[in-house]
Amino acid sequence: VRGRKSSIRFFENLAKLKAGGAADLNQALRRGAMKHRAPGVSVVLSDFLDPAGYEEGLKSLAHRGSEIHAVQILSPEELEPTAYGDLKVIDSETGAEQEVTFGKYRLKAYRATVQNYCQRLREFCRARGVRYQLARSDTPIEDLLLKAMRTGGMWR
Repeated sequence: VRGRKSSIRFFENLAKLKAGGAADLNQALRRGAMKHRAPGVSVVLSDFLDPAGYEEGLKSLAHRGSEIHAVQILSPEELEPTAYGDLKVIDSETGAEQEVTFGKYRLKAYRATVQNYCQRLREFCRARGVRYQLARSDTPIEDLLLKAMRTGGMWR
């Protein structure tokens, strides 16, 4: 993105995008790496919770020699759940439902699992020169991208 006009157009197009539905993250990232072979900047916005993983897709982008920003977006409820008792959990991408019971110990184990998953992704990214950022889904997308771009030295 170069110049003010280009920036405005970028954010206008970004605002038109809608997240949702199941997708194969590895396949999407590999396709992106194949389509855009010249080095550049890639910003990947995802929860990175794909059952097939994210590793092969990020490796494909990293091998291209691009500057990569991985922005992991999780909801406040995923990061800091507070609900106790019998709950029905619904996967927002697939619609799959699962009934679970959350007590003090299960909630503590869940939080540890989320922290460990984010840490593994962070370490995976660092080892490949990918810039990692954890963000909450209630943060405006423009703020997330501006932070990623400023952190990476793309915009000042």
